[in-house]
Amino acid sequence: MRHVFTWVVILAVLTVISGCGGKAVIIPERVDESGNAGISLFTGPDPNSPGNELIQNLLTTDIRDLPQWLDDEVLIVLHDGADPASLYQHAGGMGLSLIEEIELMWATVYRMRITNSESVESMAATLQQYPEIRYAEPNVLLYPCAAPYYPDDEMFEYDDDGDPYNHPMDCWYPNVLGASLVWPHTKGSGDVVVAVVDMGIRNTHEDLANSIWINEDEIPDNEIDDDDNGFIDDWWGWDFCDQDNDPWDDWHGTPCAGVIASEQDNGVGISGVAPGCKVMAVRLDASVMGTTISSLMAGVQYSYDNGADIVTMSLRSYIENEILHETFIAVYDNGNGMLPIGGAGNENASDYTYPCSWPEVIEVGASCSFYANGNRRDVKRIIPADLGWGSNYGEHLDVVAPGHWIVTPHMAGDDQYWDGIIRKTSGGCSMATPETAACCALMKSYNPEMTAGEIRERLIETCDDLDEPGHDIQTGWGRPNVWRAIFGSDPNAGLYDVNGHIPMSNDGEWMF
Repeated sequence: MRHVFTWVVILAVLTVISGCGGKAVIIPERVDESGNAGISLFTGPDPNSPGNELIQNLLTTDIRDLPQWLDDEVLIVLHDGADPASLYQHAGGMGLSLIEEIELMWATVYRMRITNSESVESMAATLQQYPEIRYAEPNVLLYPCAAPYYPDDEMFEYDDDGDPYNHPMDCWYPNVLGASLVWPHTKGSGDVVVAVVDMGIRNTHEDLANSIWINEDEIPDNEIDDDDNGFIDDWWGWDFCDQDNDPWDDWHGTPCAGVIASEQDNGVGISGVAPGCKVMAVRLDASVMGTTISSLMAGVQYSYDNGADIVTMSLRSYIENEILHETFIAVYDNGNGMLPIGGAGNENASDYTYPCSWPEVIEVGASCSFYANGNRRDVKRIIPADLGWGSNYGEHLDVVAPGHWIVTPHMAGDDQYWDGIIRKTSGGCSMATPETAACCALMKSYNPEMTAGEIRERLIETCDDLDEPGHDIQTGWGRPNVWRAIFGSDPNAGLYDVNGHIPMSNDGEWMF
C-alpha cells in the first residue's frame, strides 16, 4: 500500500471577506526607514537601498541563466480524498520536512524542505509515483520584470518645446492609453481594487498615501484578527516574506502601484492611469534574487479573498508549474472571478513565461515611446536596437503597453519620483503590466457589472493595432486604448492627429 504524508497546519485557512463593516480605521504613524531619500537605486552601491544588489544583478544577467527554483524545496498537492495522515511517520525517512501549508481555494499545497542530498528533480519524480499525489513540483523562482539602467544622456533633458513625448519629465503614458479622454467620465472608482502582488508599496508616498486599499474590517495593531480572515492586523495588506502586516516596499512595488493610482490634482508628482482606484499591497517572499511561487500563490489567494478585482504581477519565470496554474484557474473562475495580468519579461525572447502565458492571465509586453534622441519613431515592441534590451514576444502575447520613459513614484522617499528629479525613468514590462491593469480598472469603474472575462475580451478587441493587422507575435493584439474600450469600437478612432500628436485647442493648450 502506498503512503502519503501529514503535517500540522501552519497558515490559517484564508476566508473570503464578505463586505466592509464601516469600522473606524486608525492609521498608525510610520517611522521613515529609507535612509537618504535622494539616492537613485541605479547610481551605485548604497547600503541604504535594500534592492540595489538585486537590481544590478537583474539588469546585467539574462534570468534564464539564474537559478530557476529553490534547490532544497518541493511543493506537493494531494488528490481529492487522499488521507494526509496515513504515512506521516515516513516523511522524515524520505528526507522531507514541512515548511508550511498554503491553503488555496482549490487545494492545500504542502511546501516541503528536502533534508537529504537528493535533487529537486529526483525528489519530485519519486513523489509523483505515489497515486495519492496529484502534483510534486519545484518551488519555482520568478524574477521582477525590471528594465536596464538608463544613462543620464541628453534625451532626458527638459527642452521646453511643447511636445509631451520627448523628455522624461512628462507623464505621457496615460494619454497614449486613452485614459485622459476617460477621466472626464471616470477617474476610477474607490470600490475597484488592483492588488499589486510584488515587493510591497511605500504607503506613505505623497502620491499614494490616499490610494492604498484599507481593510476597513480590521482595527490596526490591536493584535486581533478582527475580520477573521486568517491574518492579524492586515489593515493595509500583507507581507508574505516576513509574515506580518507591514508590506513595505523593497524597491519595485511602489512604481508599479504609482502608474496605477498616483493621486490626481494634488499639485505634486504624476497622475496614475486610474487615479481614483485603490491598490492593495501584497509583498512576496524574496529568495536568492527572485520570489517563490509558493508566496505568489498565497499572495494571489489573499488578493482574491480580500476582494481585489484585478491582480498585477510584474514578474515571470521560464519554468511552468501546474500548482501555480491551478491557482490562476481557480481565481479567474472561467472569467467570473479576479482578472490576473502578468509581465512577459525583458529578454527579447519568444519563449513562454509564467504565469502570464496561461490563458487565464493577460500577457503584457513593452512598447516604445514616440521619440528616441529627439527623433520620432514607430511605436512598436521594444527591441535591443532601440534601447539595448527587448520586450519578450510570441504567439502567446496578448497586448503591449508603454515601457520606456515611464515617470513613477520612487520608494526612496515620500516625495521621490523616477523622473528628472533623480535623473532616471522606469520602464520594461514592469511598468507596462500595471498600466494595463489600470486600464482594466477604469473599465470596471465605468461599468461595475463587467466580469473579468468581459473586461479581458473588450480590452483585446479595442486595442490600437501597432503591427500586422490583428494578432501578431511582435505586439499581440496591440496597445490598450481604454477610451475606445469604454466608449466605442471604431478602429479609426485614434487619439492622435496625423503627426502622432495629441490635438491642441485653438489657444495652443493641450485638450486633456
